[in-house]
Amino acid sequence: MERKAKDRYEVVGIAILDSKHRILSQGGGIPWVISDDRSRFRSLTYGHPVVMGRKTWESLPSRPLRGRTNIVLSRREQTLPGAVVVHTAAQALAYALKSPGSEEVYIIGGGETFRAFWPFITRLELTVVYAEMPLQKGEVVVFPPYEHTFSCVVKREERICGSIPYAFLTLRKSHCTTPPLREETLDGVEG
Repeated sequence: MERKAKDRYEVVGIAILDSKHRILSQGGGIPWVISDDRSRFRSLTYGHPVVMGRKTWESLPSRPLRGRTNIVLSRREQTLPGAVVVHTAAQALAYALKSPGSEEVYIIGGGETFRAFWPFITRLELTVVYAEMPLQKGEVVVFPPYEHTFSCVVKREERICGSIPYAFLTLRKSHCTTPPLREETLDGVEG
């Protein structure tokens, strides 16, 4: 029996990025290992569909992500064990909305996938790292500019992992009563 798509749902972008350049990854990998970020990612996405690009799928240390419907957006015709492969953002969203936990659909990367879903994303769950990242050889993937579109700070939690300061941010695009996110708060932690 096919599940019916939900009438009410939210598309959520979730990512870890640096505060200065919005770098998601370089050279095919995430440059930071922050265990609290991984725990947060798992607790937020578990039980919900996750949508990612093919390169993000290939970069996962363990595939598929258990406890979630894994949907991979790809231009290629291919079969990926444990994932559903689609070719458009509309196909990905349609499949996600028929999946368990579809009241929240998580977009987990990479850069092209975030851009494809940008008009649909209403909430961002970000881990913003306040550390200068040395640029390396290889492809650099950058998160879309979000500071003006997602200016409503719902929650902000400052943390430190070793010597790396970072913050968990929950941002919304709609109007809210909390003060807007100011650009200077993204450049680093004042102390």
